[in-house]
Amino acid sequence: MEFTSTATIWLYAMKKGSRHFATPPRALARQISTLQVPAKPSGSIRVTSIIGQSRRKTSIFRDNKTASYFLPIKASVRSAEQVRAGESVTMTLIVEAGTHFAN
Repeated sequence: MEFTSTATIWLYAMKKGSRHFATPPRALARQISTLQVPAKPSGSIRVTSIIGQSRRKTSIFRDNKTASYFLPIKASVRSAEQVRAGESVTMTLIVEAGTHFAN
């Protein structure tokens, strides 16, 4: 299944550096939640993410606080697409039903 939405990149500051994420809208998260997709105990789901011309295999992580997921945005993607925290991006998430995790 393929889902496309717009989301704003946000920054999570940590003691050792920071990480960038995007949170898809709740409606999209509800659609993903209805799929029969295996998730890790942490609630992460394997996806292929597409932002601009950047395509990568990654995971989205369940966030109960926002009732959505969050998608990590690597520095290489932000650089290639020339985006930063506070900017909106169009992202496509491809969720493969039956995706299994290696132990």
